Amino acid sequence: MKLNGRRKAVMRYEQRKNTRSRDSPVVLACTVGVLTEVPVMLSLVCFINKTRHCFPEERGYNR
Repeated sequence: MKLNGRRKAVMRYEQRKNTRSRDSPVVLACTVGVLTEVPVMLSLVCFINKTRHCFPEERGYNR
């Protein structure tokens, strides 16, 4: 099957777009960032809640 110039250009664009989206460092950074940030933040919150009794409660603001 013979492809015309426009069809070839569209196919090249699609191939570049698909390659960029999978191999992009932005995708890696977003994925790794979320996968590490959420567990770290949850463990910090757990630690802070467990050691809350070690710190005096501040007065002067409403909870």
